[in-house]
Amino acid sequence: MELRSPDGVLAKVRRNDLTKVDVPSFWKPQKDKVMLVEIKAPDPLYKKVACQFQKTGGQTIIKIERVQNPELYMQYSAKKMSMDNSPNVKNKSNEMELYHGSDANTINAICSQGFNRSFAGRNAVMFGRGAYFALNANYSTGYSHPDPNTGFKQMFQTLVLVGDMCAGQNGMIAPPPRDPSVSQVDLFDTTVDNPSNPTIFVTYSDAQTYPEYLITFQ
Repeated sequence: MELRSPDGVLAKVRRNDLTKVDVPSFWKPQKDKVMLVEIKAPDPLYKKVACQFQKTGGQTIIKIERVQNPELYMQYSAKKMSMDNSPNVKNKSNEMELYHGSDANTINAICSQGFNRSFAGRNAVMFGRGAYFALNANYSTGYSHPDPNTGFKQMFQTLVLVGDMCAGQNGMIAPPPRDPSVSQVDLFDTTVDNPSNPTIFVTYSDAQTYPEYLITFQ
């Protein structure tokens, strides 16, 4: 199995001895279920993540950490393979890097369990009752609350399988069918604010996202 590495080169994936799942070869070896690996400024990966964050309105970066959770990663990888191979998904370039602001109380839960849709409604339901992600970091900054101990804010840069999108509606609990005349259960993958130029994305499947990087900023 291959995965594109942070510098754009295809990299092999290796099998993690603890979890018995395939993980990217550039991940650090780990014993725990979840490990946060700080990416230092000289690393080209740091530059890539930092530039994208600041280009879309992010603030001063304190640190960037890669989230290594083999179980979540493989759930996401399986979902990606399924969507990539599905004849119903028209958007084959369906993976995007999007932002999700959070607070100190939920950071650990997201790193461990992913984006829990039961939190929907805590911040917004305008485009559906799912997990919200933004194209621009400055939008997610408004949902990043300072840590009471450090005063710093945190945000995830997230891999999101957007698939086929449609306009969301307030309180929607699932995307609508792609074609109701053909099937009531073949649903769109994601709801958005504007299908022709989306900047806000709402997902309804937990395996549709992976919290790739945790950005601490002020």
